[in-house]
Amino acid sequence: MFEIFVEVTDMISRKYKPILTIVNIFIDSDKLPKIKFLDRYRKRRSPQKAMRDHLIIALCFLLVIVGVGYFMTSKDTPLPIKTETVQSPYTKSGDSELLNNIYARLDTSYKNKDEEDECQLVAAYFVCDYYTFVDKKKNEIGGVDYMYSEMVENFSQYAQTSFYSYKNQYPELEVLKYNIISYSPSKVTIAGLEDNDYYNILISLTFNEEIEGLNSTVNVTVVRVEDRYYVCGLDNA
Repeated sequence: MFEIFVEVTDMISRKYKPILTIVNIFIDSDKLPKIKFLDRYRKRRSPQKAMRDHLIIALCFLLVIVGVGYFMTSKDTPLPIKTETVQSPYTKSGDSELLNNIYARLDTSYKNKDEEDECQLVAAYFVCDYYTFVDKKKNEIGGVDYMYSEMVENFSQYAQTSFYSYKNQYPELEVLKYNIISYSPSKVTIAGLEDNDYYNILISLTFNEEIEGLNSTVNVTVVRVEDRYYVCGLDNA
């Protein structure tokens, strides 16, 4: 069929002769141009060698097809997108359902750069952990991981002689829920961080039991230092 097509279209010319010569390596037709030394070799070879040559040509042709197919497929395959993992600077110190919920929201707020929500959740995590005695070890003060580091020692000593003096009397005390009443900039400053941003977060707490004289509404002061917030003040409202 190919030979008839060549004759009808008059493809045997200088323009198409090189192409037809290459094609005829596989067709081996006497009506198409041939490579002379290849034609002489074909006339001298045995049937076994002819079969071997055809097999080699078929394998080469198959390798070319596979190579082209692989190249086309790999070219279309999108490169993996590198994603940068954002590591939160906040730690989870408690294991209650409330604290786990606050921490999950805090972690999301930090990664989404929602600073207002992040600030309020830092205050919420601190007070909910601080005012919970359940599962606290001896001399352990809840929430201190969220305090500005230079204030932790003095605050811990103060806590042991104030609120945490009730720990033996109410060992099962736990914050069940909280409500943020207000959030506003603060005029409070601490030495060395006069130019930083400060905020007051007023929070009401609901406990699992009542303690006479314990105020359920507290004001937490938070300061922004570098890429996170720290608690730097706690007052009964």
